[in-house]
Amino acid sequence: MASSTLEEVAAAISADVKIVSELLRERGEALPTFSEEGAVVIKSEESEDDKTATLLQARNRLINAANDLLQLARGPVDHVVSLGYGATDTANLAAVTRFEIPQNVPSGKSISLTDLASDTGLSEDHLTRIVRYAIANGIFSEPEPGQIAHTAASATLAKNKNLHDMTLFNSGFSTRIVVGLADALKAQQEKQENVPEAAFNLAYPGYVNLFDYMSKNPTASQEYFSYLDGRSQLSRYAVWKVAKSWDWASLGSGTIVDVGGSSGHASIALANSFSEAKFVVQDVNVEGLEMGRASISGNSDLESRITFQEHNFFTPQPVEATVYFFRHILHDWSDEDCIRIIQSLLPVLRDGSRVMLSEGVMPEPPALRSVVLEDKHVRIDDHVMLAAHNARERSVQQYVKLFEAASSGFSFAGVYGHGVGVHHTLVVFEYKKP
Repeated sequence: MASSTLEEVAAAISADVKIVSELLRERGEALPTFSEEGAVVIKSEESEDDKTATLLQARNRLINAANDLLQLARGPVDHVVSLGYGATDTANLAAVTRFEIPQNVPSGKSISLTDLASDTGLSEDHLTRIVRYAIANGIFSEPEPGQIAHTAASATLAKNKNLHDMTLFNSGFSTRIVVGLADALKAQQEKQENVPEAAFNLAYPGYVNLFDYMSKNPTASQEYFSYLDGRSQLSRYAVWKVAKSWDWASLGSGTIVDVGGSSGHASIALANSFSEAKFVVQDVNVEGLEMGRASISGNSDLESRITFQEHNFFTPQPVEATVYFFRHILHDWSDEDCIRIIQSLLPVLRDGSRVMLSEGVMPEPPALRSVVLEDKHVRIDDHVMLAAHNARERSVQQYVKLFEAASSGFSFAGVYGHGVGVHHTLVVFEYKKP
């Protein structure tokens, strides 16, 4: 819609609103509203029929067209000014989440600002300013002066622990890193004294990298693993979609090594879907491994098939397996480090061994204007990787080049899943001794 007028965009919105509304009614679902009871999540399902696909396509067109309409109505100046204040929106969300304000607003009725301040431990002045800013963004409402009630967004944030954990980490820890990206790039460009490796080093000086920080700060590490687990439970990042992306059952009782597998949420999900496969979850963070062990404690089936092993993936891989699975790992590292990680597998690889990458795959150019998270999120993560690690999300061809550089024994075996961009895409390589 690059050259569309306001009227043309509005007409497109009207057409897709009709499609979305009719399909939601057919499914027996209410239409979305801003009220507490109006939380409607349009998401993909395990068995995606034609109507579900049509609904998702119309919903995504609607989101982009609505954003186009907003940009056209605002004009370029207000559009850029609004983007410039984006960090303030995130700071407000961080305060809302960290002080658990949504959890202290009662469901189905309002609460006074005075009582809400008392319940959250904030001064009434600070609480009032934070909440009224959030109302401007559709989080909470003020049905009468001084009384605060839920909207669909705040009610969901209160009830959905996975969303809470993800938002807490992103709006706090991650944002402190990302906002320093321009300063870090400028320091690198000017070759200033003590040039930071990444924006992370400006936000958290005194640590080698993010993983060094996590290993020395147990509370932050716990929040990080809660974020990873919470994110994996949300529909967009759900691990079950990885299970649907490839014929894992064909491995039979083969062993899958979950390299850098954190607390093992991916392996646990796969093990629950495929009853014969065995898993080895490897990580250097012992707290994450202990969380994984605790999460399957008492489940004799999972305990018999999932083991947790401390391992640094820059050192030679000790386990011979059918598949080496990397979920959201290589995007944390530079090309040179990725090649080292891949080469650490070589001592145990046999003909037919597979290496599988579960990543948000970057689309090939040209870039397109889109605010649909299925399209945009891989670019969000690319900026987070640049800021946090001086690393990147990669296209399929960029992954092919990494594996070719690591060994001539690797061959590209295909891309599986729901398409480029989404976070459960599988990029698969097979190995044959050269």
